[in-house]
Amino acid sequence: MVKTPMERRGGEPGAHWHDALWRTCPPAAQAFDGRVRSRCVGDIRISTSALGAWDVSWSQQHIAQPMDRFMLMWVQHAGTTEVQQGGNRAVLAAGDLTVINVSEPYRISTSSDSRSRVFRVPRSRFGTSQSSVARLAGVPIFGTTGSARVVSSFLDAVADETAGSGTDVSPAIVGQGISLISALAEELTFAANASAAEGRDLMARIVSYLDERLGDPELTVASAARAHSMSVRSLQRLFAITGRTVSETVRDRRLEAIRHELEQPRSRTRTIAAIARDLGYTDAPHFSRSFRRAYGVSPREWQQRSAAAYGSNGRPLRA
Repeated sequence: MVKTPMERRGGEPGAHWHDALWRTCPPAAQAFDGRVRSRCVGDIRISTSALGAWDVSWSQQHIAQPMDRFMLMWVQHAGTTEVQQGGNRAVLAAGDLTVINVSEPYRISTSSDSRSRVFRVPRSRFGTSQSSVARLAGVPIFGTTGSARVVSSFLDAVADETAGSGTDVSPAIVGQGISLISALAEELTFAANASAAEGRDLMARIVSYLDERLGDPELTVASAARAHSMSVRSLQRLFAITGRTVSETVRDRRLEAIRHELEQPRSRTRTIAAIARDLGYTDAPHFSRSFRRAYGVSPREWQQRSAAAYGSNGRPLRA
Protein backbone atom coordinates (compact mmCIF):
# COMPACT_ATOMS: atom_id res chain seq x y z
CA MET A 1 0.00 0.00 0.00
CA VAL A 2 1.24 3.47 -0.87
CA LYS A 3 1.92 5.55 2.20
CA THR A 4 1.45 9.28 2.51
CA PRO A 5 4.46 11.39 3.54
CA MET A 6 2.83 11.77 6.95
CA GLU A 7 2.79 8.02 7.45
CA ARG A 8 6.36 7.62 6.23
CA ARG A 9 7.45 10.18 8.80
CA GLY A 10 5.58 8.37 11.54
CA GLY A 11 2.61 10.75 11.80
CA GLU A 12 0.05 10.79 14.55
CA PRO A 13 -1.72 7.52 15.33
CA GLY A 14 -5.22 7.59 13.96
CA ALA A 15 -4.58 10.50 11.60
CA HIS A 16 -5.06 8.29 8.57
CA TRP A 17 -6.29 10.29 5.66
CA HIS A 18 -6.05 7.16 3.53
CA ASP A 19 -8.95 5.69 5.50
CA ALA A 20 -11.14 8.35 3.90
CA LEU A 21 -9.43 8.87 0.59
CA TRP A 22 -6.09 7.17 0.12
CA ARG A 23 -7.46 3.63 -0.32
CA THR A 24 -9.42 4.91 -3.30
CA CYS A 25 -6.31 6.48 -4.80
CA PRO A 26 -4.28 5.07 -7.70
CA PRO A 27 -1.00 3.52 -6.48
CA ALA A 28 0.94 5.87 -8.71
CA ALA A 29 -0.87 8.99 -7.50
CA GLN A 30 1.12 11.95 -6.29
CA ALA A 31 1.68 12.01 -2.55
CA PHE A 32 0.87 15.16 -0.69
CA ASP A 33 2.99 16.90 1.90
CA GLY A 34 0.36 18.13 4.29
CA ARG A 35 -1.26 17.69 7.67
CA VAL A 36 -4.34 15.63 8.43
CA ARG A 37 -6.13 15.01 11.71
CA SER A 38 -8.95 12.47 11.80
CA ARG A 39 -11.33 11.36 14.49
CA CYS A 40 -14.26 8.98 14.53
CA VAL A 41 -17.44 10.07 16.26
CA GLY A 42 -19.65 7.03 16.17
CA ASP A 43 -19.65 5.77 12.60
CA ILE A 44 -18.69 9.15 11.13
CA ARG A 45 -15.05 10.03 10.50
CA ILE A 46 -14.19 13.72 10.57
CA SER A 47 -10.90 14.80 8.99
CA THR A 48 -9.41 18.28 9.10
CA SER A 49 -6.65 18.80 6.59
CA ALA A 50 -4.11 21.21 5.19
CA LEU A 51 -2.95 19.32 2.11
CA GLY A 52 -0.96 22.00 0.35
CA ALA A 53 -1.11 22.09 -3.44
CA TRP A 54 -2.48 18.65 -4.38
CA ASP A 55 -3.91 17.30 -7.61
CA VAL A 56 -4.93 13.66 -7.94
CA SER A 57 -7.53 11.61 -9.80
CA TRP A 58 -9.35 8.41 -8.87
CA SER A 59 -10.27 6.18 -11.81
CA GLN A 60 -12.81 3.36 -11.75
CA GLN A 61 -10.11 0.68 -11.58
CA HIS A 62 -8.75 2.18 -8.39
CA ILE A 63 -12.04 2.52 -6.51
CA ALA A 64 -11.88 0.34 -3.40
CA GLN A 65 -15.00 -1.74 -2.99
CA PRO A 66 -15.24 -1.37 0.81
CA MET A 67 -15.51 2.40 0.28
CA ASP A 68 -18.79 1.95 -1.62
CA ARG A 69 -20.55 2.17 1.72
CA PHE A 70 -19.51 5.78 2.23
CA MET A 71 -20.14 9.31 1.03
CA LEU A 72 -17.90 12.30 1.62
CA MET A 73 -19.11 15.79 2.44
CA TRP A 74 -16.26 18.20 1.68
CA VAL A 75 -16.47 21.52 3.53
CA GLN A 76 -13.93 24.14 2.43
CA HIS A 77 -12.47 26.07 5.35
CA ALA A 78 -9.83 28.24 3.63
CA GLY A 79 -8.14 28.55 0.26
CA THR A 80 -9.76 26.79 -2.69
CA THR A 81 -10.44 23.24 -3.83
CA GLU A 82 -11.70 22.01 -7.18
CA VAL A 83 -13.69 18.78 -7.25
CA GLN A 84 -14.73 17.13 -10.51
CA GLN A 85 -17.12 14.20 -10.66
CA GLY A 86 -19.69 12.87 -13.10
CA GLY A 87 -19.37 15.82 -15.45
CA ASN A 88 -19.85 18.29 -12.60
CA ARG A 89 -17.21 20.73 -11.42
CA ALA A 90 -17.17 22.46 -8.04
CA VAL A 91 -14.70 25.24 -7.32
CA LEU A 92 -15.02 25.71 -3.58
CA ALA A 93 -14.09 28.80 -1.59
CA ALA A 94 -14.31 29.15 2.19
CA GLY A 95 -17.72 28.02 3.43
CA ASP A 96 -18.66 26.13 0.29
CA LEU A 97 -19.48 22.42 0.24
CA THR A 98 -19.79 19.52 -2.14
CA VAL A 99 -20.71 15.85 -1.98
CA ILE A 100 -18.28 13.21 -3.26
CA ASN A 101 -19.41 9.74 -4.23
CA VAL A 102 -16.33 7.60 -3.50
CA SER A 103 -17.70 4.67 -5.51
CA GLU A 104 -17.32 6.67 -8.75
CA PRO A 105 -14.25 8.33 -10.35
CA TYR A 106 -13.42 11.86 -9.27
CA ARG A 107 -10.60 14.37 -9.16
CA ILE A 108 -9.48 16.77 -6.45
CA SER A 109 -7.17 19.77 -6.82
CA THR A 110 -6.29 22.00 -3.87
CA SER A 111 -4.55 25.35 -3.63
CA SER A 112 -1.38 25.71 -1.56
CA ASP A 113 -3.35 27.41 1.23
CA SER A 114 -6.30 25.02 1.12
CA ARG A 115 -7.76 23.80 4.41
CA SER A 116 -10.82 21.61 4.53
CA ARG A 117 -13.05 19.48 6.72
CA VAL A 118 -14.17 16.15 5.27
CA PHE A 119 -16.99 14.11 6.78
CA ARG A 120 -16.96 10.44 5.78
CA VAL A 121 -20.53 9.30 6.25
CA PRO A 122 -22.06 5.85 5.80
CA ARG A 123 -24.31 5.96 2.78
CA SER A 124 -27.14 4.55 4.88
CA ARG A 125 -26.93 7.63 7.14
CA PHE A 126 -26.98 10.04 4.25
CA GLY A 127 -30.57 9.15 3.39
CA THR A 128 -30.38 10.21 -0.26
CA SER A 129 -31.11 8.00 -3.25
CA GLN A 130 -28.36 6.87 -5.59
CA SER A 131 -29.82 8.94 -8.43
CA SER A 132 -29.86 12.03 -6.24
CA VAL A 133 -26.27 11.44 -5.21
CA ALA A 134 -25.28 11.13 -8.87
CA ARG A 135 -26.86 14.50 -9.63
CA LEU A 136 -25.30 16.22 -6.62
CA ALA A 137 -21.80 14.72 -6.68
CA GLY A 138 -19.30 17.38 -7.63
CA VAL A 139 -21.93 20.14 -7.65
CA PRO A 140 -20.88 23.28 -5.73
CA ILE A 141 -23.08 24.15 -2.77
CA PHE A 142 -22.33 27.77 -1.96
CA GLY A 143 -22.35 28.14 1.80
CA THR A 144 -22.88 31.89 2.01
CA THR A 145 -26.67 32.08 2.13
CA GLY A 146 -29.75 30.10 3.06
CA SER A 147 -29.77 26.52 4.24
CA ALA A 148 -26.27 25.84 2.93
CA ARG A 149 -24.87 28.55 5.18
CA VAL A 150 -26.47 26.95 8.23
CA VAL A 151 -25.10 23.52 7.30
CA SER A 152 -21.63 24.83 6.49
CA SER A 153 -21.36 26.78 9.75
CA PHE A 154 -22.60 23.84 11.82
CA LEU A 155 -20.19 21.35 10.22
CA ASP A 156 -17.29 23.76 10.61
CA ALA A 157 -18.05 24.15 14.31
CA VAL A 158 -18.32 20.37 14.79
CA ALA A 159 -14.98 19.86 13.04
CA ASP A 160 -13.37 22.50 15.26
CA GLU A 161 -14.64 20.72 18.35
CA THR A 162 -13.50 17.27 17.25
CA ALA A 163 -10.05 18.64 16.41
CA GLY A 164 -9.60 19.86 19.98
CA SER A 165 -7.46 17.71 22.21
CA GLY A 166 -9.55 15.67 24.62
CA THR A 167 -12.80 17.21 23.44
CA ASP A 168 -15.81 14.92 23.51
CA VAL A 169 -18.49 15.48 20.90
CA SER A 170 -21.71 13.54 21.12
CA PRO A 171 -22.40 11.22 18.18
CA ALA A 172 -25.98 12.46 18.37
CA ILE A 173 -24.80 16.02 17.71
CA VAL A 174 -22.76 14.91 14.71
CA GLY A 175 -25.75 12.88 13.58
CA GLN A 176 -27.80 16.08 13.60
CA GLY A 177 -25.22 17.57 11.26
CA ILE A 178 -25.64 14.62 8.89
CA SER A 179 -29.42 15.08 9.06
CA LEU A 180 -28.87 18.68 8.03
CA ILE A 181 -26.75 17.52 5.12
CA SER A 182 -29.42 15.04 4.06
CA ALA A 183 -32.14 17.69 4.30
CA LEU A 184 -29.99 20.07 2.26
CA ALA A 185 -29.42 17.36 -0.35
CA GLU A 186 -33.15 16.72 -0.61
CA GLU A 187 -33.78 20.44 -0.95
CA LEU A 188 -31.22 20.73 -3.72
CA THR A 189 -32.51 17.62 -5.46
CA PHE A 190 -36.08 18.92 -5.33
CA ALA A 191 -34.93 22.18 -6.90
CA ALA A 192 -32.66 20.54 -9.45
CA ASN A 193 -35.37 19.72 -11.99
CA ALA A 194 -36.63 23.30 -12.07
CA SER A 195 -33.34 25.06 -11.49
CA ALA A 196 -31.97 24.59 -15.00
CA ALA A 197 -35.04 26.09 -16.66
CA GLU A 198 -35.34 28.77 -14.00
CA GLY A 199 -31.68 29.59 -14.42
CA ARG A 200 -32.11 29.98 -18.17
CA ASP A 201 -35.16 32.21 -17.66
CA LEU A 202 -33.35 34.30 -15.09
CA MET A 203 -30.31 34.62 -17.34
CA ALA A 204 -32.54 35.74 -20.22
CA ARG A 205 -34.19 38.38 -18.02
CA ILE A 206 -30.86 39.70 -16.81
CA VAL A 207 -29.36 39.84 -20.31
CA SER A 208 -32.49 41.69 -21.50
CA TYR A 209 -32.06 44.10 -18.60
CA LEU A 210 -28.43 44.69 -19.57
CA ASP A 211 -29.32 45.19 -23.24
CA GLU A 212 -31.87 47.85 -22.33
CA ARG A 213 -29.22 49.75 -20.37
CA LEU A 214 -26.12 49.41 -22.54
CA GLY A 215 -26.13 53.18 -23.01
CA ASP A 216 -25.89 53.79 -19.27
CA PRO A 217 -22.20 54.28 -18.34
CA GLU A 218 -23.23 53.71 -14.71
CA LEU A 219 -24.42 50.17 -15.44
CA THR A 220 -22.55 47.92 -12.99
CA VAL A 221 -22.62 44.39 -11.67
CA ALA A 222 -23.94 45.72 -8.37
CA SER A 223 -26.82 47.64 -9.99
CA ALA A 224 -27.80 44.59 -12.06
CA ALA A 225 -27.72 42.40 -8.96
CA ARG A 226 -29.88 44.85 -6.99
CA ALA A 227 -32.42 45.03 -9.81
CA HIS A 228 -32.89 41.26 -9.61
CA SER A 229 -32.80 40.96 -5.79
CA MET A 230 -29.53 39.02 -5.90
CA SER A 231 -26.17 39.36 -4.27
CA VAL A 232 -23.27 40.31 -6.51
CA ARG A 233 -21.69 36.93 -5.81
CA SER A 234 -24.86 35.07 -6.84
CA LEU A 235 -25.04 37.05 -10.07
CA GLN A 236 -21.40 36.37 -10.82
CA ARG A 237 -21.85 32.65 -10.17
CA LEU A 238 -24.90 32.56 -12.47
CA PHE A 239 -22.85 34.06 -15.30
CA ALA A 240 -19.90 31.77 -14.58
CA ILE A 241 -21.69 28.92 -16.35
CA THR A 242 -21.41 30.93 -19.59
CA GLY A 243 -17.66 31.29 -19.22
CA ARG A 244 -18.04 35.08 -19.17
CA THR A 245 -18.27 37.51 -16.29
CA VAL A 246 -21.09 40.04 -16.09
CA SER A 247 -18.69 42.84 -17.04
CA GLU A 248 -17.38 40.88 -20.00
CA THR A 249 -20.95 40.20 -21.12
CA VAL A 250 -21.82 43.91 -20.96
CA ARG A 251 -18.64 44.80 -22.86
CA ASP A 252 -19.27 42.21 -25.57
CA ARG A 253 -22.89 43.21 -26.06
CA ARG A 254 -21.97 46.90 -26.17
CA LEU A 255 -19.36 46.23 -28.82
CA GLU A 256 -21.78 44.05 -30.79
CA ALA A 257 -24.45 46.78 -30.66
CA ILE A 258 -21.93 49.39 -31.83
CA ARG A 259 -20.69 47.11 -34.59
CA HIS A 260 -24.25 46.61 -35.78
CA GLU A 261 -24.91 50.36 -35.69
CA LEU A 262 -21.76 51.11 -37.72
CA GLU A 263 -23.12 48.83 -40.45
CA GLN A 264 -26.21 51.00 -40.87
CA PRO A 265 -26.26 53.82 -43.45
CA ARG A 266 -27.56 56.21 -40.80
CA SER A 267 -24.28 55.89 -38.90
CA ARG A 268 -22.45 57.78 -41.64
CA THR A 269 -24.07 61.03 -40.56
CA ARG A 270 -22.75 60.73 -36.98
CA THR A 271 -19.33 60.55 -35.41
CA ILE A 272 -18.15 57.17 -34.23
CA ALA A 273 -17.42 58.67 -30.79
CA ALA A 274 -21.07 59.74 -30.48
CA ILE A 275 -22.31 56.28 -31.44
CA ALA A 276 -20.00 54.70 -28.87
CA ARG A 277 -21.04 57.21 -26.22
CA ASP A 278 -24.71 56.41 -26.78
CA LEU A 279 -23.89 52.78 -25.99
CA GLY A 280 -21.94 53.38 -22.81
CA TYR A 281 -18.38 54.11 -23.96
CA THR A 282 -17.40 57.54 -22.66
CA ASP A 283 -13.69 57.00 -23.31
CA ALA A 284 -13.17 57.04 -27.09
CA PRO A 285 -9.56 55.71 -27.11
CA HIS A 286 -10.55 52.86 -24.77
CA PHE A 287 -13.49 52.04 -27.03
CA SER A 288 -11.29 51.97 -30.14
CA ARG A 289 -8.82 49.61 -28.50
CA SER A 290 -11.61 47.30 -27.31
CA PHE A 291 -13.23 47.27 -30.75
CA ARG A 292 -9.98 46.42 -32.50
CA ARG A 293 -9.27 43.60 -30.03
CA ALA A 294 -12.74 42.17 -30.64
CA TYR A 295 -12.94 42.49 -34.42
CA GLY A 296 -9.38 42.95 -35.65
CA VAL A 297 -10.02 46.33 -37.31
CA SER A 298 -10.71 49.86 -36.14
CA PRO A 299 -14.33 51.14 -35.88
CA ARG A 300 -13.70 53.42 -38.86
CA GLU A 301 -12.42 50.54 -40.98
CA TRP A 302 -15.47 48.46 -40.06
CA GLN A 303 -17.79 51.32 -41.03
CA GLN A 304 -15.98 51.81 -44.34
CA ARG A 305 -16.17 48.11 -45.17
CA SER A 306 -19.89 48.15 -44.43
CA ALA A 307 -20.38 51.22 -46.66
CA ALA A 308 -18.60 49.41 -49.49
CA ALA A 309 -20.77 46.32 -49.06
CA TYR A 310 -24.16 48.00 -48.56
CA GLY A 311 -25.97 50.70 -50.47
CA SER A 312 -27.60 53.79 -49.04
CA ASN A 313 -30.80 51.78 -48.52
CA GLY A 314 -28.94 49.27 -46.35
CA ARG A 315 -29.25 46.45 -48.86
CA PRO A 316 -26.24 44.48 -50.08
CA LEU A 317 -24.70 45.78 -53.28
CA ARG A 318 -24.66 43.26 -56.11
CA ALA A 319 -21.32 42.47 -57.74
